[in-house]
Amino acid sequence: PSVSGHLEVEVGGGPLDPASTGPSQVAIYVKGQWGGGFTAGGSRPDVGNAYPGYGDNHGYGGTVAATPADSYMVCAYGINTGPGDTNSMLGCGVFSL
Repeated sequence: PSVSGHLEVEVGGGPLDPASTGPSQVAIYVKGQWGGGFTAGGSRPDVGNAYPGYGDNHGYGGTVAATPADSYMVCAYGINTGPGDTNSMLGCGVFSL
């Protein structure tokens, strides 16, 4: 927790868009509200090993701000770069204070 009354939630992962070998974009929502965005271009050899031909540069990590509450949900979405218009939910977590 920071002194301003805000919390920082650490997020990270290794998304891969099968339509692209380049880094994916990730959107984070906290309690249904925009929390921040990341470019998943960091080294993730585990992703590269699991998906040969896509390379290792699909990792992201960082923090997003949240206000103190009894509990809240943080969700990550992979932004689609290929055909279609649906962004994939990468995962959610419920956090309690």
